[in-house]
Formats: sequence, structure tokens, C-alpha cells
Amino acid sequence: MKKSPTYILSWLGLIGIINSQLIPFFATEKLSLWTAFLLLASISPVKGFLYNRRYTFQWAGFLAIFFLSVGLSEYFVIGTVTSSAFILLCSSVILYFGAVFHAKKLGVIERTMK
Repeated sequence: MKKSPTYILSWLGLIGIINSQLIPFFATEKLSLWTAFLLLASISPVKGFLYNRRYTFQWAGFLAIFFLSVGLSEYFVIGTVTSSAFILLCSSVILYFGAVFHAKKLGVIERTMK
């Protein structure tokens, strides 16, 4: 079965967000409470993405806005562009657009099937 570009974009954004949260962990080799919270939040939509559930893509768009704000705060607080902040910013934008447009596409498909 062929997957749509929005589905693939959503997965790329989610994988990028997870990787951006793992970069500081591997650099310091210690897991802070904040990093654990962000990892848990970034892993939470995986099951819904696997089963292609519309509701998961809808709230993943909101989750992407949260990660965008985290990436912006990392960038402005640290002052230099770190790899994790840059990956987090790019991935959250990709996840936002992919998830929102894929949820819209799934809604159109659901309405046409009724």
C-alpha cells in the first residue's frame, strides 16, 4: 500500500524530534527529568501513527507546536545554534505540516466513505 507524502512527512518529523532529544542524552550520558519528559512526549504518538489514526495526527500537530517552542527557547537561551535545537526546530515544523495535512486528508477519506 502506497503511503501519502503527508504520512511520510509526519514520520520524518517525529523521528527527527526523537533524535533531537537523544543527542543531549548521548553527549552527557545522563538522563535528566526534562529530557525524560520530552522523550516520553515525543514517543507518545508512535502507536497512533502506526495505525494511521486521525485523532493522533490531530493532537500531534499541537505537540509539534510545543516542541517548536522548546526548540526556540533552546536557541535563544543558549545563544548559539546547537545541533539538537536546529534539528528540533526543523523537525517540529515538518511534523506540524505533515500531521495537520494528513489529519485533514484522513478526514476527507472518512467523509467520502460514509
